[in-house]
Amino acid sequence: MSERKTPEKKGLLYTLCNGACILLTTLVILICLPFTLPRIFGIQPYAIVSGSMEPEIPVGSIVYVGKVQPEELISGEIITFYTGTGSEGAVTHRVVENRNGEKELVTKGDANMAPDPMPVSYERVVGRVKLHIPGLGRLFPLISGTAGKIRLLAVLLAAILIRTVGVRIERQR
Repeated sequence: MSERKTPEKKGLLYTLCNGACILLTTLVILICLPFTLPRIFGIQPYAIVSGSMEPEIPVGSIVYVGKVQPEELISGEIITFYTGTGSEGAVTHRVVENRNGEKELVTKGDANMAPDPMPVSYERVVGRVKLHIPGLGRLFPLISGTAGKIRLLAVLLAAILIRTVGVRIERQR
């Protein structure tokens, strides 16, 4: 006759440490998902930092931008484009006019009185705004760049440390 083993009951501190580890790890994953997952599908997220598109797209929103052929854009669509020849700054404005012959777009922020002073060449178009989520852009500075990656890594290391402490305490019981 074989004896049945009963599961060993874990201590409260171990359970709390384990739960904190799971909570912190889940938090990091949930914060990163809206900024990383869309990239798999060719969608780029951009944080809105100025009020030029209010009230349609408020400051602090994230816009998700998909590739588009610039010649297909029509008046009224919202696009994101680079301010210069490189990718140093991006602007999200509405198309006012598509000048196919000149391969350029006239754009305007909804909150601005007049169209942008310089037309946007097709080469500077990032894409068409597919979706925007108000408020989500406020998280973007917290996790972007080197400092943001260090913050996320610190939270994950804290989760591992908390879990390790819980395991050691449980072993000493």
